[in-house]
Amino acid sequence: MRFYVSNQDNPADRNRELWKKPLPVSRQGGPLLDDGLTKKVLTYGEYFSAVEAFIHTCPEYISNVKGPSPDNVSVYLEKHGAFYHPSRITVSRGSRMDEYVLNVAFSKTGREYLENEYETLKMLEKKYGYSFLPKVYACREIAVDLSRTVSMFMGEWFSAYHEFHVSDIKKDNSRHIRVWDSANNRVFMTTDQGRSIYEQAAMILTACYDIQTFEQISAWHHAAGDFVVNLDEQGTPYVKLVTVRRYAPLLNVVENNAEAVLNGLLLFLLNMSIHMRLDRLDGVKDLCWIDDFIVAGSLEGFFSGLAFQQKNERIPMGFSEYFKSFLTEITAAEMRALFVSIGENLPSGSPDLPVIQPHLQRHADAFFRQIRTLI
Repeated sequence: MRFYVSNQDNPADRNRELWKKPLPVSRQGGPLLDDGLTKKVLTYGEYFSAVEAFIHTCPEYISNVKGPSPDNVSVYLEKHGAFYHPSRITVSRGSRMDEYVLNVAFSKTGREYLENEYETLKMLEKKYGYSFLPKVYACREIAVDLSRTVSMFMGEWFSAYHEFHVSDIKKDNSRHIRVWDSANNRVFMTTDQGRSIYEQAAMILTACYDIQTFEQISAWHHAAGDFVVNLDEQGTPYVKLVTVRRYAPLLNVVENNAEAVLNGLLLFLLNMSIHMRLDRLDGVKDLCWIDDFIVAGSLEGFFSGLAFQQKNERIPMGFSEYFKSFLTEITAAEMRALFVSIGENLPSGSPDLPVIQPHLQRHADAFFRQIRTLI
């Protein structure tokens, strides 16, 4: 088994100085603060050794009993987050190569998120079976030493899919979306490509919205790289979602009647349209508000998601048109008031809040105009 940091230009093994160095806790770097579970910072060597131990517990994925034994198993530590330190696992058998993601958490909060996410993704796979959500295979707790353990789960790796973020580099006096594909020099997206990316992200979220229970994917963020994109030879983007931290209703609804269904879906749409506009410049810099072109993509993706649900007989045929009629009854002033109310109920300590508040009324107006254009 071979270990690397990001790519094969950065090998890691017991004979290298890196093996004994502490892992950073975020993309910006910095040591892990003791949260009561770890008595000292986890080193690269301890991380890779724990990953190796996990892999040996999953022979059904690594050693395919129906085919040849693997020629090579490689572990690539991809990035560092506040909660997870994911690796990409490649298993080579002749000309065939299988890839998996292995999410690793060792902080108290990270472990709680990881175990919840594994169960949530298993549930969503059973409920929907969508190809744009990752399959998950195994979840384990691995001992680092006599006093410390780490939590891990193995899942589907979306090969040739990459993160995308608003670039800090301006082109044509505006900021564009840049895909983190190093092989293609982190290519910039056109406005049409960018709109399509966010349209598909909105479609995925809407396709997973349950109009009966009001359950929805929440706590997602573009800054965390939750959505990834693949570009075909013609430059057409295809989007998938790599993580689901929370799947629950935003509100507790006492009575599930027609009015509650419409209002619940409206809240989902408006809340999604706000958070769709948030990112970090280049994924690691300041939080930013994405330009107005995203509004059309978000709305089109929302209705595509409803159409997708209708096609799969999860909501009644004609419901999408019924909801459009419901939207047309909302005045511009009412729309502004709804967005202001959502803004007032956002968590006061959220780092997104100072970015959202100055843009909220203008967003409400742009959203209202776009509804009239689409409908």
